[in-house]
Amino acid sequence: MLENLKEKKSESPQQRLERVWTLLRMSDTTKLDMAIKYCTSTYADKLIEAIEDWETATNLIVEREKYIYELESFERFASDPNRFFMKGNRGSSAARLEEALKRENLYKQIEILQTKIEAILKIIEKKYRDVITYNERPYLDKMKWDRIEMLHWLTEERRKKYFKNETRNRQLKTSLIEI
Repeated sequence: MLENLKEKKSESPQQRLERVWTLLRMSDTTKLDMAIKYCTSTYADKLIEAIEDWETATNLIVEREKYIYELESFERFASDPNRFFMKGNRGSSAARLEEALKRENLYKQIEILQTKIEAILKIIEKKYRDVITYNERPYLDKMKWDRIEMLHWLTEERRKKYFKNETRNRQLKTSLIEI
């Protein structure tokens, strides 16, 4: 960890900003706007401090996104209603308890990070009037909705798969009847 800090401090501000921009998936337009802003006399003297705050926020956001990805991978199976009809341990109440514990742990980790992220994003907004985005979406807004949206899209994905299978089954039945 200490080596990474020394290495980070030896990088140029541009290299550090490039890393932040890449991790936050910022568009070229947003990067350019930020570069122009921090070249002005009002913000030029705050550049290094701003980069440090942005790096702190970015590290927390990346960590939260890893948990969101893990939650999505978990929910892909754990929120599937078909799991109730599985044979053996996978369909048991013990499996539901394991799911609940894992879900609770993931939500807890996400909430801890969310609290830290909200604090640093508010500081950045107050100090520099910057709104941190992830994939061009304001991150404070994203945090409010991303878990709900994820569950919605997983449900839609299952629905599409179900209807695709139903259509295929009907076509097979029709083909068999014709034969």
